[in-house]
Amino acid sequence: MFNLPNIKTWLSSQHWLIWATSGMMMALSLSTLYSLFYSSPELSIFYHQVVYIVLGLILALLVSRYDYRILRQNLLLPFLATLAIMALVLVYGAEINGTTGWLKLKFISFQPVEIAKLTSILILASFLSRYHNLLYSWKVLSISLLIPMPFALLTLMQPDLGSTIALFGIWMGFILASSVTRTRKLAIIAVGLIIATSGWFLFLKDYQKARLSTFLNPEKDRLGIGYNTLQSITAIGSGGLLGKGLGYGSQSQLHFLPEAHSDFIFAVLAEEAGWVGISIFFLISGLFYFSIINTAEKSRDNFGYFLSIGIFWFFFIHFVLNVGMNLGVLPVIGLPLPFLSAGGTNLLVSFLFIGILQSVGRLGTKS
Repeated sequence: MFNLPNIKTWLSSQHWLIWATSGMMMALSLSTLYSLFYSSPELSIFYHQVVYIVLGLILALLVSRYDYRILRQNLLLPFLATLAIMALVLVYGAEINGTTGWLKLKFISFQPVEIAKLTSILILASFLSRYHNLLYSWKVLSISLLIPMPFALLTLMQPDLGSTIALFGIWMGFILASSVTRTRKLAIIAVGLIIATSGWFLFLKDYQKARLSTFLNPEKDRLGIGYNTLQSITAIGSGGLLGKGLGYGSQSQLHFLPEAHSDFIFAVLAEEAGWVGISIFFLISGLFYFSIINTAEKSRDNFGYFLSIGIFWFFFIHFVLNVGMNLGVLPVIGLPLPFLSAGGTNLLVSFLFIGILQSVGRLGTKS
């Protein structure tokens, strides 16, 4: 089951692009974080990110050497364990920025919702690989929706609207990539819009409604809910073509930009590296997503295909929602930017997905 890596085979494979592009994004992350905190007591955030990257690389390398097909076995236990952890965080979780989403142990803290995203992708990939020919049935479609549903509801109770959207978005991504007819896909989207509209009245708290509505006109509440969006837009615009240089961003260095190391790290990068730097970042990201889709399309089996598709949507949804809220075209919902934002659980799960993709590429794709 476990083999030492064949360097020649690895270098001749197209899957080195996943390592290269994710590595470049991590280099951007470290340089941006260092520029934020090099003369600050919060420099520990940079060192923590370095530790998480090292741990993540080890995790990805180990996972890449195993056969990904073992992941479709005995998924009931991970499902129940994840449910238990998600329920536990509502009782014993630590509250940060109004969200009770972290479990703090003696030495570490982590976000169970990131584990829920991982579990959802594994179970959905396993389920759809078995029943993809039966997706004409509303019953089978409904069962597939029930997989992320309990995680999404528990996440909404934290309340974490961003991760709730991500969980449902990942499910929708699976369905869009499946054999479901176009008419049925349109019907699902319509039903989703109806449910989302109902959720506005039934589930969302007042401050969440305010966040979703204020992004359309952040000037309406410049010092309140609109503050984050306005500061982010100002930072991005002030970067100009070439940027102000690492460590010279006024919005970030003078702490006008909130959560600069996590939710709004894209704005920091734009201010310091300019549109040239952002264009390079978009190019790297595009190559990264292309390499994941390439892995999916060359997969020899349905499980490898759906697993790669789920991982693609995990990364892409976080990318679109984070960049969108930084640019002010989407509401601020607090999702990290993959491989750039500081944070432990999301980064380790991301590395785990890199390892799985490498396993699919090594064992489950056509030459």
